[in-house]
Amino acid sequence: MNRTFRFFFLCVCAVTFPVWGAVADDAVSVGDEAVTETIDVRDAWLRAPVMAGRPAAGYFTVKNPGKTEDRLIAVTSPAASRVELHTHIKDGARMMMRPVEAVTVPAEGVVRFEPQAYHLMLFGLQPVKPGDRVTLTLKFENHPAISVSAVVVGTADGNPYPGTHSNTDDHSNTGDHSHH
Repeated sequence: MNRTFRFFFLCVCAVTFPVWGAVADDAVSVGDEAVTETIDVRDAWLRAPVMAGRPAAGYFTVKNPGKTEDRLIAVTSPAASRVELHTHIKDGARMMMRPVEAVTVPAEGVVRFEPQAYHLMLFGLQPVKPGDRVTLTLKFENHPAISVSAVVVGTADGNPYPGTHSNTDDHSNTGDHSHH
């Protein structure tokens, strides 16, 4: 009986552990893109701050081909002391930037982080120059975290992924970031 139980246990382990590994590690980083079973993050880029000490702005596209919505709840980077999710709101005739706690990624939908819309603000960013890469880790409410490598562009440079985001109206060099 003991030998039969041991054989059964080993068979269960041999089948189960590889499956656990696949479930726990289904995020794949590939340069400026990361593709998983349900969430796809691509075209990640940062606009360098105009001067040291100012925040940088971050942009990317999140695609959710799944049947269930999810929420992006945080982004971190080893290159920044703090990363915030932001949006723009209209206050009378003035556009104002405000932090948000989360961004819903609809089922079978796309959310673009771009100038004058949802975007990241990276505070306390280590010195960067155009062409550098900065790792961003996106944390979702339900989906495993996804890491991408965002290319840094200069303050006067356009979007390195034409056709995916607006190239104008960037706000990383201006605007009130002192709401904290």
